[in-house]
Amino acid sequence: MNVFVGRQPIFDRNLRTYAYELLFRSGAGNHFDGTDAVSATSTVVANTFLSIGADRILGDRRGFVNFPRELLVDQGALALPSHSVVIEILETVTPDEAVLRGCRRLKDAGFLLALDDFVHSPEYLPLVDLADFVKVDFRATPRAQCRALALEFGRRDIRMLAEKVETQEEVEQARDMGYAFYQGYFFAKPQIIAARDVPRSKLNCLRILREVHAPALDFARLEDLIRVEVSLAHSLLRYVNSAAFGLRRRIECLRHALVVLGEREVRKVVSLAALPALASDKPHELTRICLNRGRLCENVAAQSALRARAPECFLMGMFSLLDAMIGRPLDEVLGELGLAPDVCAALTRDPPPATPLASVFALCRACEAADPAAIARHSRSLGLAPETVSDLFLEALCWSESVLQV
Repeated sequence: MNVFVGRQPIFDRNLRTYAYELLFRSGAGNHFDGTDAVSATSTVVANTFLSIGADRILGDRRGFVNFPRELLVDQGALALPSHSVVIEILETVTPDEAVLRGCRRLKDAGFLLALDDFVHSPEYLPLVDLADFVKVDFRATPRAQCRALALEFGRRDIRMLAEKVETQEEVEQARDMGYAFYQGYFFAKPQIIAARDVPRSKLNCLRILREVHAPALDFARLEDLIRVEVSLAHSLLRYVNSAAFGLRRRIECLRHALVVLGEREVRKVVSLAALPALASDKPHELTRICLNRGRLCENVAAQSALRARAPECFLMGMFSLLDAMIGRPLDEVLGELGLAPDVCAALTRDPPPATPLASVFALCRACEAADPAAIARHSRSLGLAPETVSDLFLEALCWSESVLQV
């Protein structure tokens, strides 16, 4: 059985991951068509808390889950852990007495309530009185109204959440208005500034990545570049000596680490160690997504006819958000790293080319979005069963969490 749950991070003012919104996506081959909100929510809840496990999906964070009228009224949410779940009330829910009674019971049980896609209307004021969060669509709502809502509800200690923020500029606007939380894909669309300089540390990390992916790997040159980045060198040694890598003897110096790893693993592990440095001033979630993508792409390739190119697929997923990390166009950065042309094309061409590597990355994105139709389509093109991909996706989530805890 295929089990997928989409999740979108919700960030706080410091761009730390506060929670995830758990998402249901319908499509061909799925049991629900997406029009039945009760079935969609039930599936998300069952997959998260019964099949996959909240520890894998949420970790120690909360999960925002959309609840339609029927589930608010019948109190099905009371079976869920109140410390982990935020009840998100859909904008289509009419706040009649039955709904309000159900919401009061949920509040009494310790649940936090969020109003989704909020538009100011007198009939919704009774729900506002119960709300802990008000979510405002930052794209659909005029800026003046966004500001007015933040001013009005901020005085009532309601936490304001700006959703569908897609640029750094929008995040800063929302923050200035008083929004405490942000949701959207702003981290994947960097602000482009003409002739933007790359910070020195990031520039050296790019030099390291360029060196590690040169056709002929120069271990001495690579060691010299890594040595001056204390944090990077420490991360590399810490990772090589961790249980995640599994070496039997402790590695004490960079040269020893590079030699023991060997050329193939050096390309992968050094890239892995450089990633947090490139994302040092970005949301931590950015690193998590890149790790998930790298591992899943590698796993998929290893199970398909692309087995020999699994290390390249790992890098393809890992580098898919380099533009967000350093604020430069992705095709430009990838061109400097000397990656294979089909790897670059899979990440930068729109629409992507009809190649196996592009299918691997498309399958990765489909898993993130919990899109069963796309998962089935791309799995078939790679000769994999969707059930296998489900297992690989879950393994990638667990692996990335273990690496981040090292």
